[in-house]
Order: sequence, then C-alpha cells, then structure tokens
Amino acid sequence: MSRWPGYPVARPPHPSSFIVCHRLASSFDSCTLHIALCTLQYIHSSRVRVHEPRQEPTIRHPSHGLQLTALLALLCSTTACAIVQSLSFERPGVTLKEIHITGLGLSGGSLNLLLDVYNPNSYSLRTMRIETSVDIEETHFGDVKLEREFTVPANDHTVVEIPMTFTWSGVGAGARALLQRGSVSYVLDSKILVDTPIGDQTLDFRNRGTVPLKSILDQIDH
Repeated sequence: MSRWPGYPVARPPHPSSFIVCHRLASSFDSCTLHIALCTLQYIHSSRVRVHEPRQEPTIRHPSHGLQLTALLALLCSTTACAIVQSLSFERPGVTLKEIHITGLGLSGGSLNLLLDVYNPNSYSLRTMRIETSVDIEETHFGDVKLEREFTVPANDHTVVEIPMTFTWSGVGAGARALLQRGSVSYVLDSKILVDTPIGDQTLDFRNRGTVPLKSILDQIDH
C-alpha cells in the first residue's frame, strides 16, 4: 500500500528486464545503445519518484507526453534499422584457388584443395561443414567431406585447405599425365553449412575454371 494516498508504490524493475536489455545491447551499435539508455532514463525519471505529500494533485504538462512519444518513435525506428541490418544475410563466395599434389604412389595419390571463401557480410560467419566434389580435366577425382569449424571474418577472405585422396583405378590411367601440367581445368561442386543470424543455412556452389596445379616437390623447392 502506498505511503501517501493517491501515489503508487515504485517497484524496482524485474531482474529479467536487465537480461533482455543486455541481449538487446549486444546487438546494437554505440549510437543506438545511447538512445536506448537515454529513453529508459527519461521513462524512469518520469515514473519513479518520491513525492512529498501534497493536498493538491500534481498537474503534468501535456508536452511531457509528446516528448516521450517522440523519443520512443526515434528509438523504435533506430533499433528496427539495426535489427534489420543484423538479420540481413548475403551468400558468401567460394572459389578454388590452387590444387596441391601432396603424394603419388602405385595405387593412387593425395591432393589438397585450397578454397577461397569470401564473406561479404558485416559480421563474421561460422562454417561448420564443407562437402566438395572435384573434376579435373573432365575426370572425376573424388568427393570429400570436411567436418571442421572455421570462421570467416566480416568482409574478408579465408583460405580453407581440404585434403582428399584418389586411386588410379578410380580416375583412370590418363590421370597421371594430367597431374604433370602446370594448370588444369576443373569443375567444383561444394555444399557448405553456415551459421547465420537467421539460422543454419546449407548453401550450394558450383565453380569452373582453370587453376594452378603444384606438386609437393614445387612446394619444397620454394
């Protein structure tokens, strides 16, 4: 019950409100956070006060309500823009940068595929799985799945190295001659699982072109 009749009891905010404010604050920039704090301070100073007992009711100026409405409208528009920007997602780019020959034997060999992953978004992307299938000079060399997490920084590139093995019986006798060239044509099919602000997304990519082919001896010499 209020100490003075006619004046409500000021209760402290529920603890859950601080958790919500903390989560919202982590998603907004410093300007948005400043506007939010100013608005909350205005609301708190307007509603939670210690009133001295008076005989006459307090008369509030109508402009106070208009000011509060304007502040809330500005806050809503600013935070809405921030939320929309943080939830927008643009597909990353994936290209095959190089192929490294890491081993050749009697039964087959091994390769490293160097994928260049570009993140065009204003926030980092976390990739959890990559599946690739590569054809070299119209010869299918194999499929591989990489179960490894890596992060692509905002508006930046990350090179991901994917190891794969093949057998001569699987690629054909003519594949050995292909691996002696300095560059080869390729077709790369990729499927990448990415953690985004709108949830996990599985993205499909298909690339084709010409890529440098380097043997392990070239890497040792250089």
